[in-house]
Amino acid sequence: MKGSRKTRIRGLSLVAALCLMMVVPGCGSDGLGGDIEPHDDQNVGSNGDPGFNQDFGGDAGGIPDEDRPNDDSPLPPEDPEEYDFSQPAIVGNNVYVANESLNSVAIIESSNLGIRTVLTGVRPTEVVGPGAEGASEGARAIALNQGSSTVTLIDPDDHSTINMSVAPHSNRIKMAPGGRHAIVWYDPDEHAEGQIEGDLSTVSVVSLDGSFEVAVGFRVRDVHFDAEGHRALIVSNDGVSILELDEIDSDRFAQPLDLVPDSHRNQERVRDLAFEVTADGRFIIGHRFDADFLFVTELEEEETYAINLPSPPTGMAFREVDGEETELIAVLRADGAVLRASVPTGLREVADAQPEEPEEPEEPEEPEEPEEPEEPEEPEEPEEPEEPEEPEEPEEPEEPEEPEEPEEPEEPEEPEEPEENIFENWADFDEATLIELPFLGPGSVALSADAEQALLFTTVGHEKRAVQLDLIDEVATVLFFEKTIQGALADERGETFLVFHDREEGSTEGLSPGDPEYVARKWGFTILDVATGTTRLILTDLEVNTATIWSPPTGNAQAYMTYAEPRPGERKEAHYDVLRVDLGTFGKDTFRLASLPDGIGVIPEAEKVFINQIHPQGRMTFVDVETQHRQTVTGYQLNAGID
Repeated sequence: MKGSRKTRIRGLSLVAALCLMMVVPGCGSDGLGGDIEPHDDQNVGSNGDPGFNQDFGGDAGGIPDEDRPNDDSPLPPEDPEEYDFSQPAIVGNNVYVANESLNSVAIIESSNLGIRTVLTGVRPTEVVGPGAEGASEGARAIALNQGSSTVTLIDPDDHSTINMSVAPHSNRIKMAPGGRHAIVWYDPDEHAEGQIEGDLSTVSVVSLDGSFEVAVGFRVRDVHFDAEGHRALIVSNDGVSILELDEIDSDRFAQPLDLVPDSHRNQERVRDLAFEVTADGRFIIGHRFDADFLFVTELEEEETYAINLPSPPTGMAFREVDGEETELIAVLRADGAVLRASVPTGLREVADAQPEEPEEPEEPEEPEEPEEPEEPEEPEEPEEPEEPEEPEEPEEPEEPEEPEEPEEPEEPEEPEEPEENIFENWADFDEATLIELPFLGPGSVALSADAEQALLFTTVGHEKRAVQLDLIDEVATVLFFEKTIQGALADERGETFLVFHDREEGSTEGLSPGDPEYVARKWGFTILDVATGTTRLILTDLEVNTATIWSPPTGNAQAYMTYAEPRPGERKEAHYDVLRVDLGTFGKDTFRLASLPDGIGVIPEAEKVFINQIHPQGRMTFVDVETQHRQTVTGYQLNAGID
């Protein structure tokens, strides 16, 4: 089976105006007037050898002192770039593109570049589909029309449409796997200038059965689905609302389930937690980067419990094995360790073994106040003495003794903290373990698609090392990179990681490409071969913005990448480039487009990559992944011609 994944790095928009077709055959200039030589990005290797291969391994020791923060300055949270795989609006061979200006969706047949246009509601801002593979019966492409608070359902076979109302001023849509249902809601983080605010506690469930409003918790934060697309989990500041999608046939209220266990209700709030959801939609893990606990919620039992950890989890991922077993992989940066536990068996095992919370020591009793001393009796008046004797002077009364100060109660002794080895304490678990890493520092994790390798790295400080952890044999290998790391993604077969790097401020003018400062001040990414640990660093003038990976059933996978949009006054020639990398040979080449790229994806059935572009009438280029033959289609107003 052919495979494809598209990654969203900064943001992906498929908004164009496509009406009629223009075909530019061949692999020419895409409208620039002649062939253009590939743009040669810099390749840096050891000893100046472009495209070097180098073996890595061994223990590199600890983090240098100059890279450590002051003891009083806690490390900031890990902040890896988001390289989440997601499907573009594709059904079969067709690409669906929303057109805000013409209130329509263009459907482009990638096999012959034919275009069909269907009308939608007012201002369709996004269109979603079930993907090129895995569409179930009744699947539809759905456009969200923000201007009219409606959605348009498009039949992929005959392109007939149905319009339905959704919650007013909704601005987000997410489709369930299989393409039969979608959730629409208002997200204040996506609020545009001049837009009217929507309801923060309502979602719309859309399908062929209708559009129904469901009241959920306050401030919808995210929407998750199970792998089959039957269940939706609506995470809000109040917890999670569970929607059985096939049972939604009317407006209703879905009571949120609290995701904080009873033991922590007085200290923690749902709104302060981050959450991870397993692919089967049965378990939710809540955590804070600065707190040493996990909150595990088993949704079928509606039970939440806490797990104490040696230090806060700073990075987390779920390892899915053959769709049957799920493992939690969590990085504990402060301890240089990785928690690996099956879900839920291993997590339950750890929770059951936790010692009970110690009882609070009793407060000492307050001492009794001393009694006030009795006032001395007044001396009796002496009798008048007989004359001529003088009366004796009466004795002065004795001063009363001062009462003794009560003794201060003794402070209760603090229980001694037992010395513990975090790794020894986990040795007896069957389904959970801590794996010690070769050095402190890694706090983020990226898993290979085959779930056999984990790449552990940090986005904090100046650390340029990473750890490749073999999850089958639990062997950790230290990797060295030329630059600090932003994030990573893997190809579908688990053979390669693309490791993306940040840049340091400063100009490269006057510097030699072999100068370390030159390398530090350039953007770039490294191709990492998982089997051998060899790498190739590719430097770029611009930051990579979007990428898609084509993984054929045989042969080498290929990555196609575009760069970040230009800032005002910054536009460079490289902004028009598409970079292709062969992930087997590490070879690369670049071709230039006539318009700025604005999105990229793969059409597996057609074995093509598409690159959407910013153009007044809309423009899209299709690349045959086997021959690299390119064709561009441009939409014009009626009666436009071909150039």
